[in-house]
Amino acid sequence: MGQWCPARLPEPGPASTTPTWEMVKAFPMKDGKKYNDVSGKYYTTDTLQAYWLNRDPRFEKSIVWNAKLYPVAGTTSGYRQYTSVGVADALDNYGINPKSSTTSQNNNRYSGFFVLKNSNLSLTQAQVQQYDVDYVVMRFAEVMLNYAEAANETAHTDDALAILKQIRQRGY
Repeated sequence: MGQWCPARLPEPGPASTTPTWEMVKAFPMKDGKKYNDVSGKYYTTDTLQAYWLNRDPRFEKSIVWNAKLYPVAGTTSGYRQYTSVGVADALDNYGINPKSSTTSQNNNRYSGFFVLKNSNLSLTQAQVQQYDVDYVVMRFAEVMLNYAEAANETAHTDDALAILKQIRQRGY
């Protein structure tokens, strides 16, 4: 058995955990359809400019996207987080951008999205460097999903559907 050693913390600045584009696309629209389902009520061909519009409410609570209102402590009212290359110079240091006055040191490790869920927005930037987060190992929704799966596999479909509806309701 090897020795346990703590994970090395990233240097200040780089985001060590960012949602991927695949994760962003996985969130359904308000009507439950995929973002690219042409039969959906909220389908648009302007996906890159409007991917956050009309998404399931869990998207709003989970993802920070370019120009999203982001009420972090110590910022002015109406503060927006800019995450796209070429929009906000202070945050341009995450990709190859010929128009940026800064040189990227992160070699495109960022997706342009950040995690909002479980973020403590009452902390100032100085406090964030000292803040630890205890990540949830198993969510209650996972326990409910396991129960729903067992109910379905034992021919209790009505119970399984009721549990799935409860999970969906908890997301709002």
